[in-house]
Amino acid sequence: MQTLPKLTPKETELRNRLHIPLDANPVVVFDSTSHNDWDWYGTFDVFYEGDKTFDSNYPWQIPWGKGPTPGLAGPSRYEPIKEIFKQAAQILNAENKYIPNDDPLKATYPSHYSICEIAYLKRFVEEFGKDSLPKENLHIVGGGITSPSIMLPTGESILRNQLAGYKWVTETFGMKSRYAWLPDTFTFHPDLPILYQAMGLQGLGFGRIGGAFSGIPDTGPVPNSPAAALVKDQTTAFIWQADDGSKIFATWLSFMYAQVSNLWEAVKEKKIEEACSNWFKYFPNQPYLYVPVCDDNVLPVGRFRTSSSDAEISTTSSLTNMILEWNKQNYVLKDGKKPWAVVASFEDFADLVRDSEYPVRTYKSLVTGPEWTGYFASCPDIKRQHVSTSADLISAEAFSSLLWMNTYNIDNIVKLIGTGWEKLTPSTHHAYITGCSSKDVYVKEQRPLIQDAAKDASKSLADAASNIAQNVAVSKESIVVFNPLGFDREKTLVEMSGEQPDSLKKNSKVQITNDGSRKGYLFLCDAVPSLGYKAIELGPDSFVSPFRPSQVLGASGNYLKPGTKISEDIFMANQWISVKFKWDGKRPKLTDILYDNNYSKSLFGRDPEANEFLFYSDADLKLYEEYKSKYPDDGTAGGFLGDVFQFYYEREWPTKDETDNRSFSLLKVFDYATNCTAEVIESGPLRSKVRIVASIKDPLGRPTQEQKLIVEYTLVADEKQLRVKAEFAAPDNFSVFTRLPFRFTAGAGLAIPTRMVSGTAYHRCQFKEEEQKWRTQVQKAQGPNFYASQNFVVPYNNAPVDTPIAAVYHKGVQCWGTTWRNYNDKPQIQHPLIACLWRNVPLQQAWFWVPNIDPESHEVEYAIRIPSLNDFAPETGIQYRESMSFQNPCFGILQDKKSGQKLATTDFAARLNDKSAVVTTAKISELNEDQVLILRVYNPKNVPLPLKVTLGRSAAIANITAISALERPLPIGECEDLAIVHGSDPPNEFTFTAKYAITTLAINLKRS
Repeated sequence: MQTLPKLTPKETELRNRLHIPLDANPVVVFDSTSHNDWDWYGTFDVFYEGDKTFDSNYPWQIPWGKGPTPGLAGPSRYEPIKEIFKQAAQILNAENKYIPNDDPLKATYPSHYSICEIAYLKRFVEEFGKDSLPKENLHIVGGGITSPSIMLPTGESILRNQLAGYKWVTETFGMKSRYAWLPDTFTFHPDLPILYQAMGLQGLGFGRIGGAFSGIPDTGPVPNSPAAALVKDQTTAFIWQADDGSKIFATWLSFMYAQVSNLWEAVKEKKIEEACSNWFKYFPNQPYLYVPVCDDNVLPVGRFRTSSSDAEISTTSSLTNMILEWNKQNYVLKDGKKPWAVVASFEDFADLVRDSEYPVRTYKSLVTGPEWTGYFASCPDIKRQHVSTSADLISAEAFSSLLWMNTYNIDNIVKLIGTGWEKLTPSTHHAYITGCSSKDVYVKEQRPLIQDAAKDASKSLADAASNIAQNVAVSKESIVVFNPLGFDREKTLVEMSGEQPDSLKKNSKVQITNDGSRKGYLFLCDAVPSLGYKAIELGPDSFVSPFRPSQVLGASGNYLKPGTKISEDIFMANQWISVKFKWDGKRPKLTDILYDNNYSKSLFGRDPEANEFLFYSDADLKLYEEYKSKYPDDGTAGGFLGDVFQFYYEREWPTKDETDNRSFSLLKVFDYATNCTAEVIESGPLRSKVRIVASIKDPLGRPTQEQKLIVEYTLVADEKQLRVKAEFAAPDNFSVFTRLPFRFTAGAGLAIPTRMVSGTAYHRCQFKEEEQKWRTQVQKAQGPNFYASQNFVVPYNNAPVDTPIAAVYHKGVQCWGTTWRNYNDKPQIQHPLIACLWRNVPLQQAWFWVPNIDPESHEVEYAIRIPSLNDFAPETGIQYRESMSFQNPCFGILQDKKSGQKLATTDFAARLNDKSAVVTTAKISELNEDQVLILRVYNPKNVPLPLKVTLGRSAAIANITAISALERPLPIGECEDLAIVHGSDPPNEFTFTAKYAITTLAINLKRS
C-alpha cells in the first residue's frame, strides 16, 4: 500500500468538511445518484410518471411496479423518476445533519444525493416547487438537459445542452455545476477535453471505454485495450489532454455506474466491502476511490423494496448507516491500510484528488474505443436532422445578431430560436441521436420532436434572412446572397427556386435547373462575407463565369443534353476532374475520377466499380434457427443477430457453439436489380448531374415490396469534388454500404490506409490501425473498424510518405471505416474505405426484441474530393471549411427595390483575418441581463493563433471579456493569455490569441 502523501491544507479542510479521519487511507467515496435517460425504451413522460399498464404487444414496456426488472443485473427495478426524486427528498430531509462524536465510528452522518440530467429535475420542480428537494447536500453533477452522446451531436449542440441546464439550475437554485458526468455515454473521441475545458468545467466522470471490465466479479480488461492501459498504470483519475493542449481532470468509472446490485447484497449479507473489492484489487495505490451507487431509474438507497417482496427496508439501513457499519469493521490498521468509506458526491471525490499531492498522470490524445459501432449508422435520419437543424439555428443566431447590431428588434426571432434549441437539445441524448431507442419511442416522441425543432430552425433562419433582404438599400431588382458560415466564401454556387427573373434571361452566366417539375436557376457568386450577405443587382452582366464549364460527355466526347437516356460510356468533367462511367449494358458504373491539370492521375484503382452499393446481413438466420433448435431453452438470439448497437460481427459469440467466424461478407446491391434506368439531368455550364434509378429485390428472396435505389452524381463548375446523393431503404436485418477503392497516388495497387483523420464534434482526431488491434480479441471476427465521422474523413497512406489519399465530405454524421486488417493479421485490401449508409436491424436486449427499427427510405449526401494540389493538412482547416460549405450552401433571396432601407449592400456579423480559423457562433448572450454579443471561434492549428476580428459595420465595441462556453467568467490568468486588444479606431475591430481549439468571447457594444 502506497504511503499517504502529506495532506495539503485544502485536502485537510475538505476531509474535515466531509468528516473523514485525517489518517484514513484509502478513502472510498460512495455517491448516491440515479442515471435517468431522457428516453430509451420509454418516452420522457413514461420515465417520469411511470406506466402502470403493461401491454405484452409492446415488450419494451417494463411493467412498472410489478417486480424485478427482467434482464438487469441484480434485483433492481426501474421506478418512475418522480418517485425517485420524492424518495431522495425524504432521505435528505431525514438525514441532513452531522452529529459529532469523539469516536468517528459513533457519529451520525448526513446523506447526499447527486443529479445529472436536468430535464427531469426541471419537470419535478415545475410540479412540486423548487423547495421540494432540499438544497443542502443536493449536488448537480453534469447539469446538462440530457446526458449526451459525444461522437454524434454537433459540438455546438453539446455546449447548448450543458448551457441550458446550467442556466436553469443557476436561476432556480443558485447552484453552479463544476463537473461533467457521462456515465453511460457510448464511446469518446480523443479531443473530448476541448469541449469540456471550453465550458470552464473542472473535470468529468465517464463510464464506457474500450475493453473495459465485463462485470463484477470481473473478467479483467481486454488485453492491450485502452482500459488495460489505465489498469496497468493503476489509475482511474488522470489529466486528459487533447491535441490542441486543452486539458480536463477525468475519472474513469472503471466498473461502470451501476453498482447498486452489490449494495443490495451488502444489505442482506452485511458485506459492503464486496462493493469496492475490485477497486482495491486493481487500483491498490490510489488514496481515493470512487464508487457510484447508481443504476438506470432506481430509487436511492434508503427505504427500498427487496427482490423477493414489496416489503420495505427501514431507513436505518440507508446508505450512510450501511457504510458506517463497514467502517466499524474496517477502520483498523491492517496490512498498512486504514480504509474509510464516506457518502459524498463526485465533486467531493474529484476535489479530494485534485487538492492532494497524489501524482495525477497526464494522457495525451487518449484512445478510448470505439466499440458498438453499429449505432453510428442506426436511424440515420435522426442524425442528419440533428446536424442540419443545429446549423440552421446557428445561422439564424448570426443573422439576427447582425440585425441587432443595426438596432432592429429581434425579440420574436430570438424567441423562436430558443424554442428550436429547446426542442433540439434532447436529441443529444445517448439513446436518442444514437438510434438506440425502441421503435415506439422513435415514432411517437423522437422523430416528431426533432421535426418540430427543424421547422422552428428553418423559420427562424428564413425570418432573419428576409428581414435583412427587405431592408438592404438596393437601387434595382437584386438577389441578396447569404453565407451562413463563419468564414468568407469565394466562388460558390447559389440555387434559386421559382421562375427566372426577366432581367436574367439574357444572362449567359445563369443555368436553368432541369430537375423534374421544380423550377429554378443557378449562378456562381463571388466573395460572400463570413456570416453575412451580399446584394447583387440583376442584369446581363451579373455573377461570375466558371473557369471551365461542368458537362456530361459521351464516349466520343460529344455533349449530352439534359434528358438524354444513357446507353454508352460517359464522363463528367470540369476544370479539375474527369469522372468516368462504364456502361455495362444495364447501367453506368462509376469507375474512376481523373485529376491534375491534364487528368493524368487516377483516384481509384483497377477495380471495376467505385462507390459500389453493398448489402451486409446483420443476421445469420440459418445459424440462428439451428441454434434455437439445438438449445431451445436458451431464449435469446445470442450473437447470431446484430442490433442497433452492434453489427453482427461485433457480437460476442455464445460459449456453447463457436463454429463461425462471422466474417464481413458483402453482396452487390445491383445484382438484385430488376430494372435500371440512367439519365442526364443537367449538363452545365455550372452544374452537371446524372441520375440512376433501380428497383431492388430483397436479397433473401422474401416476398417484400421492391425498393427503389436512386443515385445522383453531380459535378459543379470549379469544384474539386464529385457530389453523391442516394436514396434507399435497407431491407429487414440488413445494412447497406458503399466502398471507395482508392489507389496509391503513384502506383497500381489499392491504397491501404495507415491512418484516418476524421472530423469530430468540434475538431478532429486520427485513428491508427495498431490502436484498434485489441478489438479483434473481443470480436474474434473479421470486420471493419468504424468511426462516427463529423463533416469529413481523410484516409492516409505512407507510400512513399504520409500522404492523403483523398477526402470525403458528408452531410450529417456518417459511419466510415476501413478493413485494413482481418483478425488473423492478414492484409485485407478489398474495401480500403467503406461507409454504412442505411441500417434496418432490431433493437435487441435481454428482455425485448423489436424488429424493423428503421424500415424507411432515407436520403444521404456525400462528396468525394480529390487530393489537393496545394497544402491539404488538417491544420489548415481546409477540410473543415470545404465540408461545411458542402453541407451549408449559400442561399439567395430575390428582392425588389424598396424605399427607406437602412442596411448596406454587403455586411456581416463577424469575420476573421486568418482564413484557417472560423467563427462558429455569433449570438446574443443567454445569461446576461444586458444583451451581449457572444462569439465563439474555432482554431484548427493546435497551436496559439493571433487573430483579428472585425464585427459588422454598425458595431462599436465598448469592452471585450473572455468567457467560458457556459457564458461565465474565466480565471484572470486565462483571460490574460488571450491577449485581447481593442482600440477605438476602428471601433468594430479587435485582436486576440486563440490559444486552444475553442475560444468564447463576450462583447459589449455601444448602443445608440
